[in-house]
Amino acid sequence: MFMQSQDKVDVVRASTATTTSHDVRWRDIKTLSNWSTVTADEVAKLIGSAPCKTCSLDPIPTWLVKEMRGLLSHFISLLF
Repeated sequence: MFMQSQDKVDVVRASTATTTSHDVRWRDIKTLSNWSTVTADEVAKLIGSAPCKTCSLDPIPTWLVKEMRGLLSHFISLLF
């Protein structure tokens, strides 16, 4: 039987509702303080090397992102 995503979430929440809370200790982590530029070619290469996996929850299918990477990579490189 096929289970909808929300149903899966509800099942997990119900099965863990009585679990006691875990005390998470605070730890100091290093932050990223230096940024380097990324080129449109580097972004296009990364998109092209990504696996072709798509979930029904993805707003855009992977094949479409990969097909449009030449156009998208310029905008993504400007963001980063």
